[in-house]
Amino acid sequence: MGGLEGRLGVGQCAEFDPLRGQKGRANIGRDLALEQNGRRAWLYRRGVLIKDLDLYDPVATRLFVVESVELGANQSRLAAALSISRQTIHNYRQIKKHF
Repeated sequence: MGGLEGRLGVGQCAEFDPLRGQKGRANIGRDLALEQNGRRAWLYRRGVLIKDLDLYDPVATRLFVVESVELGANQSRLAAALSISRQTIHNYRQIKKHF
């Protein structure tokens, strides 16, 4: 028996990740995936492109981060995918509330 059977405890099951093995894509929660290639990033929901981003545009990046979280992205996963801190995401969200 190969696979996960020997590594999982009683009552645990392996989480299915449809993006596993796809280079450059990160599952960030709620059927959202982030793909990066150099200075570009793309946000997908269930495999359908919903946002496109130039990572070198700081204002667009902030809006992209806030909108991604509003769509249901996990802050920690998004932070790891974009190489920023979770606190930075929190700050972006707080700043948006004031406008």
